[in-house]
Amino acid sequence: MSETTSAIFPEHGGQLRALAVRFGISPDTLLDFSASIHPVPPPQRVLAALSRWVADPHNLIVYPDSAYRDLISAIATYVGADATCIAVGNGMMPLLHATLAAFEAKSCLVLAPCFTEYHRALALSKTRSHSLLLSEEKDFTLEPESILSAIRNSGCDTLLFANPHSPSGVVWERDSVLQLAESAAVMGVTTIVDEAFIDYLPEESLALHAAASPHLVVLRSITKFFAMPGMRVAYALAHPALRDRIHACMPLWPIDSLAAEGARLMLSDSEYIDEARRSNATERTWLSDALCAHGLHVYPGRANYLLMRTTPGTGAAFWKRLITEHGIVLRACANFEGLNEDYFRIAVRCRAENERFIEACAQVPG
Repeated sequence: MSETTSAIFPEHGGQLRALAVRFGISPDTLLDFSASIHPVPPPQRVLAALSRWVADPHNLIVYPDSAYRDLISAIATYVGADATCIAVGNGMMPLLHATLAAFEAKSCLVLAPCFTEYHRALALSKTRSHSLLLSEEKDFTLEPESILSAIRNSGCDTLLFANPHSPSGVVWERDSVLQLAESAAVMGVTTIVDEAFIDYLPEESLALHAAASPHLVVLRSITKFFAMPGMRVAYALAHPALRDRIHACMPLWPIDSLAAEGARLMLSDSEYIDEARRSNATERTWLSDALCAHGLHVYPGRANYLLMRTTPGTGAAFWKRLITEHGIVLRACANFEGLNEDYFRIAVRCRAENERFIEACAQVPG
């Protein structure tokens, strides 16, 4: 992202306070389409259980269980994997750092555009970073032969990408991703798959395959799908031997007791899980169709966000007017490799909020 562009757009989504100060408006008036968090908060039954948990002084005057047995047991049940394959951390990035350290990655091929923190994590771990830009014209389709060729040419020992892809929301079929990972493993390459948003499409997850493979690691988030990003909880799935190495590279007590309990409660709430998947599928389709009807280009995402492109050269003004005139914040993608200020990631929210966004689009040319 250029210096001029970085002065216009925040580096990440969800920066409502900073934008409110910048534009002189109340953060309470802003509607956040920039952070891809499920729009329905944790249910009252979970909040009530957490309140009871906090009210018991014993839970606050003892250290967390360093093995996180209850949390890992809940994750194992949720995923259908053995507990010996699961390591937990306070967010995806600490787990990525630990994973890179666990097998001493020297050089990593990253499929771009991608989450900007990948390259920062690689730099901090002193892992050389190489990018392979996915084809926008082909809607960011996975092209295994091109990827394997790039691995051979770069000499990388690690492959890193997200499924669903971010920022497009395109989902690659599990069998295709697994075949890619297996082909990479033959070349001595470990594949790391960021599945932060796979909960909406669990049938496409490689979680169970990671548990059985010494060359595949899956990273997953709890807090995005369950609308609790203030509690930093994520987990890695890997072969038990590799899981132990990842765990050894994490600090002691990476998750506080309250966050661990909140995550455990949400993982067992099947009613919330089922409704989240159903409502997201309905609202994503509605939102995509409505944006296309306004002449905006939308990529075929299947996650809880969409990638949208405005008319060339109109992105910055479009983004600013949505904030200042309509109180709507989008995630600008100018700092994603291969994209520019005319690309925006749009979170899928509830119908009333999605309608408010579409009404604003009708008044702001893009």
